[in-house]
Amino acid sequence: MRIPKVIIQGVLAGGAIASLTLAASTQGQTPAAGPPSAAETKLLLARSTPAVPPLPACSAAVGCPSNVPADFVPTPNGWFHPSCVIETASGETYDPATATLHGKDGSARTVAPCAYPAYRKNGDVLVASTPTGTAVAGGKPTAASAATNISGWVIDAENGGDAPAVSLLQAQWQVPSSPPSSGGLIYLFLGMQDYTLLQAVLTYWYGWTAGTWDCCYGVENQNILHSTAIAVEPGDWIYGLLQGSGCSIQTGECQSWLVYAYDYATGQASEGSVSSTGQYGYYWQLFGPPGSLYAGALQAYYVNSCGQMPASGINFQNVTANMVVTDGPMPASYLGWSIATPAPGASNCSPSGSVSSSGNYASVSLSWND
Repeated sequence: MRIPKVIIQGVLAGGAIASLTLAASTQGQTPAAGPPSAAETKLLLARSTPAVPPLPACSAAVGCPSNVPADFVPTPNGWFHPSCVIETASGETYDPATATLHGKDGSARTVAPCAYPAYRKNGDVLVASTPTGTAVAGGKPTAASAATNISGWVIDAENGGDAPAVSLLQAQWQVPSSPPSSGGLIYLFLGMQDYTLLQAVLTYWYGWTAGTWDCCYGVENQNILHSTAIAVEPGDWIYGLLQGSGCSIQTGECQSWLVYAYDYATGQASEGSVSSTGQYGYYWQLFGPPGSLYAGALQAYYVNSCGQMPASGINFQNVTANMVVTDGPMPASYLGWSIATPAPGASNCSPSGSVSSSGNYASVSLSWND
């Protein structure tokens, strides 16, 4: 008897729309490098997304900066009003030029501009308070919030120097052991940032989920978008992909991006897509200062004790990136991956990391509580 597969529509090299045939592998088994293969080794599982309590009100007790309103919620890119956190159906494509989400079935819906300010993790204003305001330049916070907890960007592996323009970033990682104590909100992700921040994200909040996020800097009408999450469990292997299409070798700009997170153990995927026009392109200069790539990063909110951190560290394996010029893999050495701990107060729980590379592949290890 043949085991069923799952078909995911995606953007492949060269910008063509095609079907990727994906199938699940045994939970805990290290997958081969690159995109999921068509090996049929396990029935697809339909897990339910964990039922979780609502996020607590923003306050100093949970590490929220004092200037952030109480009803704001944390995201992988700072504090937003709930009305500005937009969930998209898997596979919906966002067109920032018209502020419209397009479904694969031909449906369309308009995303209203966010009517509230947004804040970085440390409380700095991220975007202005009106839809016509000027976006603040993107980036990581330069200071942590309260020293008695962890609330913000903790540690990452990021590129350095003038890297070539990229058309693809991908990696695989295994869901860590759950925290001994609940109450902390954990984000672990693969991502890239220039005009906006695109991420394939693993989240812990009373249970593990995986999905994609797209934020903001005025590009998305100052909203932050995220795809419908899938439920994952400790030991599952996750494949994260950010892939551009319609990429120009003259400018380094890609006209659209596919972002998705795939669980090898279940065959389930969460997918988001973004189209771009003109100034809304996710621009990677062929020469000069590049955007930022993250081969692995950790953010945490509401962590008041190290027991609320995952019980094990995480390894982002087989991290590779493609160059726009060749649409082929680039040596890992071109990216100059290095470990950064951008929030000084986040030294609680002793975060640490290391990077190794061989040929086109890099591996990132992030740990804490050592």
